[in-house]
Amino acid sequence: MSLKEQLRADLTTAMKAREELVSSTLRMALAAITTEEVAGKTARELTDDDVLAVLGKEAKKRREAAAAFDDAGRTDLADKERRLLERLGGEAQGPEFHGQVEIIKMPEIESID
Repeated sequence: MSLKEQLRADLTTAMKAREELVSSTLRMALAAITTEEVAGKTARELTDDDVLAVLGKEAKKRREAAAAFDDAGRTDLADKERRLLERLGGEAQGPEFHGQVEIIKMPEIESID
């Protein structure tokens, strides 16, 4: 099962369990993957490495958004972005992708409580 297929299966499970944070994180990740697939002149299917790169970009966006919200004094929104970041880092931790998690997990995730 590819990483994208695993994300879709996880989304279905999260929706059935009514886990809002997980569902929104997975939707955001899958939307970014789809956007990357259709970017350029021809549509293409992303490899697992490409999907990991897209997830890494999304993690970077979440970190930057959290920092911007902190600077603006909006700690509530910054905390939400950090929770999204934590969940996004956990999405590629399936057994077949265990060695690739370092690409997604950023050092800042370890310092968030």
